[in-house]
Amino acid sequence: MTGDTGKIRYPRRASQQIDYSGVRFGNATPSNVDGLLELDDHFFVIFEYKHASAAKMSNGQRIMIERVCDAIHARTSPPSYCVAIVAQHESPVGTEIDGANAKALGVRWKGKWIDVSNTSTTAWDQAKIYHNIAFNEPF
Repeated sequence: MTGDTGKIRYPRRASQQIDYSGVRFGNATPSNVDGLLELDDHFFVIFEYKHASAAKMSNGQRIMIERVCDAIHARTSPPSYCVAIVAQHESPVGTEIDGANAKALGVRWKGKWIDVSNTSTTAWDQAKIYHNIAFNEPF
């Protein structure tokens, strides 16, 4: 394992767009999330980052994140927890986004969106908060 864990290993490849126009089920096409973290098969974090000047999530992306997060959270054997975090950044195009320190805007937890935009918490703060709620222990 290298010391750059958490960094994109092939940034030029990461900037390539994928054409999903041929992948359709009715009017449904694939969507994406910016990050997915899984810990010990019990705790999952979905990260979605938006630029401060960008439009909000599309309805399709929001519904997909809700359904995936809620389905994971509903698993009972073994019990699982999932939190989805939407965060905002101001990084210019072509520069790295600091995923940990992006400002948290909203959190999906137990089937509901929670507005955290009036707090000063980051995406990583929210991940740690909900891990603590789920397991009553710090990261």
